[in-house]
Amino acid sequence: CDLQGVWNDIDGFTFTDPARHTIQPAGKRHRRRTDKGKAGITAFFESHDCSVLCDQLGAQLFTL
Repeated sequence: CDLQGVWNDIDGFTFTDPARHTIQPAGKRHRRRTDKGKAGITAFFESHDCSVLCDQLGAQLFTL
């Protein structure tokens, strides 16, 4: 997952140019170029350190 964006004082963050990793059922190939599937999800969580943004978004710990 890759989120970029800007902060504004009216409604908080405006996210732009999102990229996501998805786990598709067997035989489904609708991924975009930046979608690295389960390997991408695993790599993200292995390198991620939660911050105040995670708290503000209500994110919870995730394990595969």
